[in-house]
Amino acid sequence: MFGRSTIPAIYNEPLRDYAHGSKDAILLKEACERLRKECPDIPCVVGGKEYRTGDVKKQVICSDHQHVLCTYHQATKEVLSEAASNAIASKKAWESLPSEDRLSVFLKAADLLSTKYRYDIVAATMLGQGKTVWQGEIDAAAETIDFLRINPKYAEEIYEQQPGLY
Repeated sequence: MFGRSTIPAIYNEPLRDYAHGSKDAILLKEACERLRKECPDIPCVVGGKEYRTGDVKKQVICSDHQHVLCTYHQATKEVLSEAASNAIASKKAWESLPSEDRLSVFLKAADLLSTKYRYDIVAATMLGQGKTVWQGEIDAAAETIDFLRINPKYAEEIYEQQPGLY
């Protein structure tokens, strides 16, 4: 490799205020309504393969215990063992990727969470954990986006200090 890419300057994710009637408030309300209507059956996923263990639990809405938000399958000892084996097997492929490619995965996740999935994650946090709009915005959206966006920059700075490795 004869050059390297540079991660853009980092910044904290701007917080949305969800003012009454705003586009953000409308989109969040739609996400809440959609999540209340859906009741997905969530499997364990290991290496892209779905496992439905039969040990099914329910996630209810905190403010309405009669309303099931989703059902999910508890991982079994076998599924956990498969996940550990899969992680070990995937490690070599992940490590062989150039650092720019690995870091870009985190930056892409931050961008998707900041845009396409923001209202869904805030709505799921409000309904599933009983948090307020503001708590969902800070805890689920902004802090996670900041984590995914800022830590690649720190990794880049560490790599720059490693002679011959970057």
